[in-house]
Amino acid sequence: MRVLSGPLRSVMITPSFAKDYRNPHIQRLWYEAEPLLRSCKRAYFIGYSLPDDHLEVIHLLRRGLEVLNAKYITVVTFGENDEMRRRYTSLFGRQIDWQLIGFQRWMIEQKRLRSVGSNAAGSVH
Repeated sequence: MRVLSGPLRSVMITPSFAKDYRNPHIQRLWYEAEPLLRSCKRAYFIGYSLPDDHLEVIHLLRRGLEVLNAKYITVVTFGENDEMRRRYTSLFGRQIDWQLIGFQRWMIEQKRLRSVGSNAAGSVH
């Protein structure tokens, strides 16, 4: 991993249909993100509704996660949202792991599952 040095400045991508991704730093992030996404064994989307106007993000996710089976994609949100479900399903397929219990409860469940898993792995029979 290469470490960059030099002055940093903020970059804001506004929540609108007219997003400007021409910033060279953002373009470089997109370029480097795609191969990283391709190497993922799992993907988690937490609290992200995948809005229709996030076209660049949608295309990046489509290209980067196209080989990942939908059952290894987890969407964590609070409650059902038909439009959001439609967007994710159209992008990744129907086998997505939907967690509609919200982030806090999902994290508690993940901690519990890890505890159960580590106890089972460490037990002597």
